[in-house]
Amino acid sequence: MGGMEHKWILFCLFRQLQVLRKQIQEVVKKHRLKIKVVEKGGRSIKSMLQRSDVEPSASCGLPCVVCSSGGKNCSKESVGYMVTCEECEQSGGRTVMHGETGRCARIRCNEHFDALMKRKNSNLWEHCLNMHQGRLVDFKFDVTKAFIRDPLARQLDEARRLQDEAKRDDSVMMNDKLEWVAPAGIVVSVSRM
Repeated sequence: MGGMEHKWILFCLFRQLQVLRKQIQEVVKKHRLKIKVVEKGGRSIKSMLQRSDVEPSASCGLPCVVCSSGGKNCSKESVGYMVTCEECEQSGGRTVMHGETGRCARIRCNEHFDALMKRKNSNLWEHCLNMHQGRLVDFKFDVTKAFIRDPLARQLDEARRLQDEAKRDDSVMMNDKLEWVAPAGIVVSVSRM
């Protein structure tokens, strides 16, 4: 391939590179394709084991319903979250709403809280009307899981959480009916014979 200008670039993760690169380069050379195979470093062991927030603060310091209700990870983006009615929980029940967002959890949960305070178009306000005679109650907002650059996994996780919640006998859901009847993803597992 000496001197040939490359039209395409193929990236391989470093751990795949040893075997995969040789196979790809053989096919590229055999078919005289203009593809360049480039090494791309993966995540280091140090970054997997290291925590940068050894002592994370309890609050972000901003007006935030996640932090003020005792939740964590409000500044994470692309997350699944859960909203729980604290009054129902104190009386032995479980009333929850599951959600997901690609934005910051603080922003999305604050939107839910603002809709509740304005008493319009809010699942939380509907819960207050139906279960607490129109009295405002406290809700806990919390992040369940973060999904870095994986919106499909985030949406499938929400569908799975909704499906699991619908199976519980002790749970009341605040999600719209159209949300929680949506089909969840298919779980595939591989085992070696």
